[in-house]
Amino acid sequence: MMVSCKKESASDLIEITTDFTKLDHQKLYKGDTISFDISSKYSIDSLWVDVNGMIQKQSPFTVNKAFHLGINTVKLTVFYNDKKKIYESKAVVYSSEKVKDLSYEVIDQYPHDSSLFTQGFYYKEGIIYESAGGTGKSKAVKYTLGAQKFLKEYKVGDEYFAEGMTYLNDSLFQLTWKKRKLFIYDKGLKFLKEYNYPRGLNEGWGITQNEQQFIISDGSSVLKYINHHDFSSIDQQVYVVDDQKLYGKLNELEYDKGIIYANVWGSDEIILINAKTGSVFAKINCKELVDKQRKNEEGVLNGIAIKGDNLLITGKNWSTIYEIKIL
Repeated sequence: MMVSCKKESASDLIEITTDFTKLDHQKLYKGDTISFDISSKYSIDSLWVDVNGMIQKQSPFTVNKAFHLGINTVKLTVFYNDKKKIYESKAVVYSSEKVKDLSYEVIDQYPHDSSLFTQGFYYKEGIIYESAGGTGKSKAVKYTLGAQKFLKEYKVGDEYFAEGMTYLNDSLFQLTWKKRKLFIYDKGLKFLKEYNYPRGLNEGWGITQNEQQFIISDGSSVLKYINHHDFSSIDQQVYVVDDQKLYGKLNELEYDKGIIYANVWGSDEIILINAKTGSVFAKINCKELVDKQRKNEEGVLNGIAIKGDNLLITGKNWSTIYEIKIL
């Protein structure tokens, strides 16, 4: 950081100049040093740098533990001539980890009802639980993997567009897109109750769980971790980011052993996310399968479930569920 003062002149109406907001356009990584210039026609008494609510005492300062991956709020407060001026920047910190391209092998295929506009997809003990979207067509279904007949079906009200689904403690949880409602069923798809979304969650896209919290995507680059007891509050959130970009439009999700597998709406890839940090460390290109199944613009990849050490994947209006082994 460079601080300078200059003599006041009548024509000089700008009291302080700084390039602090250049942080908005810098690509930052953990450990990077941040510096900026500041000048004033007055003597500068002191200044504070605040990162996500934590005061930084170093000058210059580094991208340290006060920063998280993704978008950080950085404020500069300058005290001078019995005044203060505040500058704010949104600094994006990227992952230092390079994304690995993973290959896979298709080890089995199962039929999938192509009428299902797949939004949520979960496998447990031979059974698929699926949330299908669409205005006036949304529902939850239960069927045996490999079978073409539903064991149970529950139609959602016409005013709702169903989204992601997950399973926890013998109950099923189904998101809605814009109505801010979470529906809860027993494992036989008997409707039990509903919750309103907590403040800060305006849309529902994908949902999974780590046995302690629900992990939800809302179309943004942020995953929100929500209290699973009463769905009342967002406990924490992480940005999803790799070494080059933030990921938005995160759709169907699945958690397993510290990893979140995510579909990205409109993409042929499944990304693997570190559930603690939000760092994308690997991806699986499923274009070959998408090309076989996609019949129209809406028929995107959107369905991930864990089956032992393998993944079950499908998409909107696909006729097939693929079981793949990551190599």
